[in-house]
Order: sequence, then C-alpha cells, then structure tokens
Amino acid sequence: MFKQKLKIFSIFLPLIILAVILSGCLGGPDCSKPSSQMTQQEIFDCALAKIDSEKTGYNTPADCEKLTSNGSKSICYRTVAEKTNNLSLCEKLYDPAFDDNSGRSLCYSNAGKANNNVIGCEMASESFDKWFCYTAIAINTKNKALCNKAAEVKGETSDPGCEKQIDSGAHI
Repeated sequence: MFKQKLKIFSIFLPLIILAVILSGCLGGPDCSKPSSQMTQQEIFDCALAKIDSEKTGYNTPADCEKLTSNGSKSICYRTVAEKTNNLSLCEKLYDPAFDDNSGRSLCYSNAGKANNNVIGCEMASESFDKWFCYTAIAINTKNKALCNKAAEVKGETSDPGCEKQIDSGAHI
C-alpha cells in the first residue's frame, strides 16, 4: 500500500507542479462567471481558490465553530492545527469521505510537518503520512536519526534518499 501511494505521489507531483506553474503563467480562472459558463476544470479551480482564500482567515478553533458545514469545519480545523500546532484539533475532523480516518492521519502529518513536531508523525495512522512527515522534519531540521524513523515505516533500516536530501541542504 505504501509503495503504491509513493508511486502515485511521484507520478503526480511533477504534473501538479507543472499545473501550478502554468496556472501562474496563464492566470487563474474567471470565478465571477456563472458556473454554467465554466468548464469542469474552471469550477474545480475556483473551488480550490475559494478554499485557499478561506483558509487564510482561520486562526482559532472558535473560527471553525462558526462554520455550518462539516466539510468547511474540517478544512478549518486542519488549517488551525497546522498554524497552531494543536494536534487535538485533528480529532474534530468530520468528513464522511474519510470514514477510514485517513483525513485525520493527514491532518496529524501536515501539522507535524508544519511545526517540526514528530508527535504529529507518530499520531498519523497511514504509513505514507508517517513516512512523509518524518522525512520532511528530518530534512528541515537536518536530523538524520529521523531518516531512520522514516525508513522503519517502510520496513527498512535506512533511508539514503532522506540523508542525501539533508546533505544537499534541501528544505521541504
């Protein structure tokens, strides 16, 4: 399962980067148009832009409590958890699309990465989230011991790629 997610991640990451670059070069969609006059991609891009613009205003759990939809609350709690390093907010996520707790796992992982907090990595339930969290913190803090924790998640004893990223001065 982990290798499958890693393979998918490595395939789609360059495509996502290219899409971001191209969207910056070509300008974003015109979200003022009625959705009936937009392509599916424009509707999707406008929805993402709306979520991103909303996320910047979420700073406290009280901001999240004011929201009415579960989806918006989940986005808010994830955002505030990342901004404040309050991992307990990940428990408040409710998203029926993630009945298997993968949404919470990603919340813990993202909050851990954002704050260099390995407890977030430990609380993540999905192996890919744990691995990426440990790897990101290892690289950001130049802590090769965390590369070994990342390797353990994959059932390996070491992660030369992680150590190479540290040696090269990379930052995630």
